[in-house]
Amino acid sequence: MGKKTALTILLLGVLHITYPATGSNPEVQVSSKNIKFPKYRATTPAPTTITPAPTTITPAPTTITPAPTTITPAPTTITRTDQYLGPEECLDQKYTRLSCHRVFCPPWMRCMEGRCVCKLPYLCPKDGMAQVCGHDGRTYLSYCQAMAVSCRTKQPIMSHFGGEGCSKDSIKAQTSIDEETGVVSIVLPIRGKLLVCGVGGRGGSNWNMAAANVACYEKSPWGAKEASSVLYKTIKSPGANHCVSILCQGYENSLTECSFSDRTPLGRDDKVATATCYHKPEERSACEFRCVNDKCVSLEQTCDGVDHCGDRSDEMCCTGM
Repeated sequence: MGKKTALTILLLGVLHITYPATGSNPEVQVSSKNIKFPKYRATTPAPTTITPAPTTITPAPTTITPAPTTITPAPTTITRTDQYLGPEECLDQKYTRLSCHRVFCPPWMRCMEGRCVCKLPYLCPKDGMAQVCGHDGRTYLSYCQAMAVSCRTKQPIMSHFGGEGCSKDSIKAQTSIDEETGVVSIVLPIRGKLLVCGVGGRGGSNWNMAAANVACYEKSPWGAKEASSVLYKTIKSPGANHCVSILCQGYENSLTECSFSDRTPLGRDDKVATATCYHKPEERSACEFRCVNDKCVSLEQTCDGVDHCGDRSDEMCCTGM
């Protein structure tokens, strides 16, 4: 064996001792000392500047077309200057004949929270009372009971006193106002048609604004505009030659609910009652005093003891100077 060969074997042995059995070929093992790694250099990115493109917004032209304006003038109320008419604080309370803080309620009503309200019919007294015939064919035990039913239904119920003629087929009391002359008449069972006695004639007439309001309630919820009288001889076709005097309080729904006297023969110079019913004017009309029910009356008609409003609101706030 030559020297070269012996030296090679010796070197291989040394390598075998230095690198124990690793399954690796010593000839391909490369020392990490002989590997050169490139140095890492941190790269700082160049600053980026973004310049937004200029934005120009051109607003679309706006055209506003105003809606047509309709102005409805408020009802004109003239400043109150009557010396007897009470303060504004009282008038603002809207008192009427149903305001039981200021007035008494009728027997068929009771006071609740400052206002008169309808009683139940069975709460009315029955003993010793005159029976009442109703337009509905029923017999009521008393005037109070009939008025309680009328109060609750808002319809006139009473026809006449008495237990006869109460069936539905019987003749019932009826009232009417002549459209041309305004003459007031009433038809009663047995007695037939009668005119209402006017002021200044025979019969001791009680015809007034309260009665005229009641006569007009069936045609106008505001009652009457005027109560007056005309000579009997001026009526072309009166249809009757007797009159009856009627007394109303103003809370009735029909003249048949009022009290009236016996019939009286009419002479040519006697007077009979007329009524002009109130019709609501246009809103633009001036109004000196506006009633709680929206009826308009003059200042001279307030605080004079006469119920011109029909709900008595023109007489509820009065004071003397």
